[in-house]
Parts: sequence; structure tokens; C-alpha cells
Amino acid sequence: QEQLPHDYVLAHEQIHFSLTEIHTRRLNERADELVRRMTTVDRDANRAIAAAEARLKRVLDEESRALLAQNDRFDSETSLGHRPEAQRKWQQHVERELRETERFAR
Repeated sequence: QEQLPHDYVLAHEQIHFSLTEIHTRRLNERADELVRRMTTVDRDANRAIAAAEARLKRVLDEESRALLAQNDRFDSETSLGHRPEAQRKWQQHVERELRETERFAR
């Protein structure tokens, strides 16, 4: 098996980390909307809490699936050998998205 350059592997893992940060920032961007959607009225407090938790779980599961799909796509485009040009394109993509979502970093 081919030994990949350490800097390539490190940059690859940093892109995975950046993808996670971008998805987190996108959730932060939607936080106010999510809180409004979590508001639940019910005569039983436990049912209201359960309904709000179920809604939040659906949102988080959806975002987790989107992140996993993006990570899978990144790996399929860059991990089957040494593909510096493909990885460089992904690096440019995540750098742009990190800049665009900077105000949602917490």
C-alpha cells in the first residue's frame, strides 16, 4: 500500500474537521428558528418536553446525515490514493464556507 505524505494526511483530516465546523455553524445560524419550532404547547409538561426533544432530534439527525454524506463524498474524491488537486479543491471549498459562516462560530 502506498504511503501518503504526512502533510497530505494532516490536511485531509483538517478538512474533515472543517466540514464538521461548517455544519455546526449552519445549525448555529438556524438556532433562533429552531428554538421557535421547538416551542410546544401541551397540558402535560412531559409530553411537551418529549415533543420538543423529538423535533430537535430530527433536526440533528438530518444535519448529521448531511455531514456524513459530505464527508463520504470528500473521501471518495480524495482518499483512494494521493490526489492533491482534488484535495486542494476541497480545501478551497471549505475555506470559502468557513469565511461565509464566520459570524455563526461560537
